[in-house]
Amino acid sequence: MEPKYGEGQVEYITKSTTAMFLAVVAALFYVVGAACGVGAWASLTLTNTGTFTVLDHAANWLKFVAGLAAVALVSAAGWELVLRRDWKDVWEVSAGTVGTLLIAIGLLIGATSDGASAASNIVAAVGIGVWFLLVLLRAARCSLAEQRAAGETTSRPGEARLWLAAATGLFILAVGWGFNPGIDERGIAIAAGVLIAVGIAVLFGALVAARLGPFLTSRAVPVMLVGLFAAAAGFAAYAVVAGLVFGPDVVFGNFTGLRVGLSIVQAIILVAVALLGVSAWMQIQELVRRGRPVAPTSPPKDGSTG
Repeated sequence: MEPKYGEGQVEYITKSTTAMFLAVVAALFYVVGAACGVGAWASLTLTNTGTFTVLDHAANWLKFVAGLAAVALVSAAGWELVLRRDWKDVWEVSAGTVGTLLIAIGLLIGATSDGASAASNIVAAVGIGVWFLLVLLRAARCSLAEQRAAGETTSRPGEARLWLAAATGLFILAVGWGFNPGIDERGIAIAAGVLIAVGIAVLFGALVAARLGPFLTSRAVPVMLVGLFAAAAGFAAYAVVAGLVFGPDVVFGNFTGLRVGLSIVQAIILVAVALLGVSAWMQIQELVRRGRPVAPTSPPKDGSTG
């Protein structure tokens, strides 16, 4: 049987309490990693790079653990679908697992190379690209469903456009993430920051439109949107910092600007991921509340029906 119009497959991830709990875990590890990143840049000086090296190394490994938790959350949702024998939904979540695994592998490469390997960003960008293809396919399916359901009172026109906008944001994000600029490469760093910020902003716009329509009704959505907005602001700030202080002479020039600027960028991204983790926790509470059975009302002792 074909899935009903308006119902999705990969969206099941947000309906699984196990997956959402693992999303909270992933956010927690990433936040701690980002905090180490803030400390690393804040402690960096020309005469003492030891603390920076230790904290930056810890940040990269903690972000990799967050990536593993992300793989686990998508896999958990897929396994629940397998146990339910919901085969029509399993393939899409499985494809999402592959994309998330590639992102985690990219984080692993970054951790083992201290972020110096271009392969880290490229592999992660391919993983984001898998999600782009997944969302693009969903947009195509929704478009066909809208054409079949034209004129029906149950149709939800505009859903395909929202999925297409989300796919566009993911594509831009993947392109930007594929860059691997160093602090001496001002132009590439600016381009990466701008592209990633724009990609997240397009995703943010698509989700805002979905929230205003009949698509996203969870109380966790506004917090998630604030988190995405903060993430876009963080990468926009990265582009600004790159334009102001990056360059071949950065070590001998505005070194204080580099230290302060990248500390602020890491702090903004930390707040963004923390908000996304809070939204996942709110979603867990909502799922538990929806699934909680209503206690039967005891009849009055006098035998009356009220």
